[in-house]
Amino acid sequence: MIKIIVFLTLAVTLRLNAQEATQKKQSASNNINTIVAQNNTQIDTLIHLARTLKGTPYVWGGHTAKGLDCTGFVHYCFEKIDIQTPYSSKYFTNYGEKIDLKDARVGDIMVFRGTNPSDKRPGHVGIITEITSEKIIFIHSSSSKKHFGVVETDYYKSGYPKRFLKVVRVV
Repeated sequence: MIKIIVFLTLAVTLRLNAQEATQKKQSASNNINTIVAQNNTQIDTLIHLARTLKGTPYVWGGHTAKGLDCTGFVHYCFEKIDIQTPYSSKYFTNYGEKIDLKDARVGDIMVFRGTNPSDKRPGHVGIITEITSEKIIFIHSSSSKKHFGVVETDYYKSGYPKRFLKVVRVV
């Protein structure tokens, strides 16, 4: 009789432990899904806001919807989803999690050197808005006479690959 009671107690204990482990796994999975959903919502909000600013004029040092430079634009957009980014491109040297270009995602920040070929420091930034197998589209505030102000640019059909430094992820 004692053996049966011990056996039943052990069986019940093992069953309860298995149920608890399953619940913990489901809870962890739900937490991960919640985080992913929050990130997707943040990124959707970020990209929507960034695109509403298309056509905003380039203003050196600008950081309002009346006029934006590249870092002012990135800072303005990310600030709206409660993420602080540097106000100056030079501070992107050590900012964020560096990501390989092949692993870039929508919402990541592209960092480029400036227009001076001898200066290898960050000088321009933009936000990735679209990625397909053939293209990476990013939105940025440009001082170029060809496309002045906040515009979307096809990375591979531009001069930016020659100036590319890195991709950083902050969302």
